[in-house]
Amino acid sequence: MLEKFTTDIDEKPEFRSVTIIDKNQLSGIVKKRTIHIPNDTMRKVHKRFLSYLRRYSPALPYATGARLGMSPIGDIRRHYGNRFFYLLDIKNAFSSVDKNKIVEILIAVRTELGNDGGEALGSFLGSYFFVPSGGLAVGGPASPDLFNIYTGVLIDKEMGALCRELGITYSRYLDDLTFSSKNLIRKDERKKIREIILKSDLVINHSKAQVLDLKKGPIRIHGINLYQDSSISLPRDFMTSLRGQLFCALKGRDINPDKINGMMGVFKSVVKRKYKPETATEKTIMRLYSAYRQRGLNKK
Repeated sequence: MLEKFTTDIDEKPEFRSVTIIDKNQLSGIVKKRTIHIPNDTMRKVHKRFLSYLRRYSPALPYATGARLGMSPIGDIRRHYGNRFFYLLDIKNAFSSVDKNKIVEILIAVRTELGNDGGEALGSFLGSYFFVPSGGLAVGGPASPDLFNIYTGVLIDKEMGALCRELGITYSRYLDDLTFSSKNLIRKDERKKIREIILKSDLVINHSKAQVLDLKKGPIRIHGINLYQDSSISLPRDFMTSLRGQLFCALKGRDINPDKINGMMGVFKSVVKRKYKPETATEKTIMRLYSAYRQRGLNKK
């Protein structure tokens, strides 16, 4: 059945590897990354397989990233009302996915994929979704969904059971894991949490691990500030950057509309939670974006 994902293609599906300096617009973190840009044919294969995955994907109640109708704010909202937080990050997440393990997982989800014992599926994934250096292609359209299924089986199921037992709220936004509770998350509880992750052979980025108390001040999750009263705000540098991008676009500079539209999507989702812009910066951004849209610059 795998042939149906690669029929009627005009050229060889392939990725083009590019090393970039990537700055997360919300967190402000800058790092060098190698991304894999698919050509049109590879994108078509991913789109077909992605449609299949989303039809037959197992339930993923703890996954909030790369899910239809989900967002960073939706992830944070699950933790409203809790005071104590434990934040973890999986290191080199996509690169750490083991092909043999995900073959077993996908066959368990859909037995039709393993009619030959999984050899064809392994070859298919290796040809179109994994890179020679190992792991899922960063930039592959189906990679986030494959990662969600992988971690949903290897981590989320057992983690969810543990957290229910401990009275801890758990959610995972791709490789960012958030734990929160009304009570202190003790050292022995944090150890049990880490053991589940390590058992999957994924690696914790210990330098990013945080144990936080919301009562001591706002905390930042997915680059969004969360306050004790469950209100949220965007970082000042994000707001400044968005305002500058809009201003430059209106002055005629060549600014990528996809970047502005993406940032505005985050901005509006936060402002919507407050029902209307409140600060002078928020009002300025809304005014600039209105002019930006009136000129049709968002459609270039």
